[in-house]
Amino acid sequence: MAERRITVSERVRSLKTAGSVRDVPIPEPLARLLAEHVTRYPIGPNDLLFGAPFNDYRAARRVFSRACRSAGLHKVRLHDLRHTFAVHAAQAGVPIPRIQKLLGHATVAMAMRYMKHAPEAYFVEDAARVAGSLTGAREREEEARAALVRARLTKA
Repeated sequence: MAERRITVSERVRSLKTAGSVRDVPIPEPLARLLAEHVTRYPIGPNDLLFGAPFNDYRAARRVFSRACRSAGLHKVRLHDLRHTFAVHAAQAGVPIPRIQKLLGHATVAMAMRYMKHAPEAYFVEDAARVAGSLTGAREREEEARAALVRARLTKA
């Protein structure tokens, strides 16, 4: 029996809400791996990137759970990867409205729970930015950077 492929329009219709559609950034190393995958396993424009069993959340969850058990990890769920991503984003200093958009949260308040993982060191840096803005030092610094760039461009 041939595997049934789900088209983009079918996937969009099956989403929880219209707001569930979102772009997800892919780091360069992962993009290269995905490009290699598509080279080995060509797909059409409306085909899924991965076929069975990974095109079904329940099956992917079972495979993930089995891999976790083999690695000695207990009580780890596939959905935990989403939280891990959000915590790393907060720790990397990604602004909360961007975390909200990346996760598809309806409100900033839903995404705020990850900010408890933002390092305290950012608070000092943020306070310095605010002070620089209040004193005008930030604008002078930006003007100096722009002047350096212009000088480099005129030399080239």
